[in-house]
Amino acid sequence: MEFFCENYRKPILGWLQARFPHHDAEDLCHDFFRRHVIRGRLVDRADRTKGSLRGLLCVALTRFSLNERRRHRTVRTGGRVQHVPFRENDCAEGNPDTGSPDVLFDWLWAVELLERAIRRTEDYCRQRGKGPVFDALRPLLDGSGPARRHKEIAKELGLKVAEVTNELYRLRMRVKGNLFDEILMTVRDARAAAEEWDALRSFLLR
Repeated sequence: MEFFCENYRKPILGWLQARFPHHDAEDLCHDFFRRHVIRGRLVDRADRTKGSLRGLLCVALTRFSLNERRRHRTVRTGGRVQHVPFRENDCAEGNPDTGSPDVLFDWLWAVELLERAIRRTEDYCRQRGKGPVFDALRPLLDGSGPARRHKEIAKELGLKVAEVTNELYRLRMRVKGNLFDEILMTVRDARAAAEEWDALRSFLLR
């Protein structure tokens, strides 16, 4: 449960920030985890045969949002919850230009899974003494820094240009494999994972 709350908080908070005022979204995010994820044992009740974890969370958040809006209308006579567009620095940099909470949730979800796949790849490299290779090539994997030529990286690492190209290919394949493993943990089977894979690729390209 602690792992779930830590790793899926960002897309959930982003979804809420796109629908509620910023100061309310933080409290609502806490309430969602407390009431639905922990007390309601949302994860334990999840059924892989009925769809993905991403889809389950979207449905749960929509119901939660509707209930909160009804509660606010009851408390504030004639009042309505103010809609505040999601702001770029609230959750993550570089989010897609959209006012749709569902689109934002999907994008943040994809980014979170990709970041975990890259972290697993980094751990793998460091355990095998290839931390410097990973650090030099990471910008070519996730755009975290300026992209450099293979020739420049090869000179820095004391490798041949062809070796750098091969190392980058292996890293990309490992990130891809780790990302697919992350997806498998959120769907019912390999076929559903393939469909989710295609969906995540489209989310990341927005």
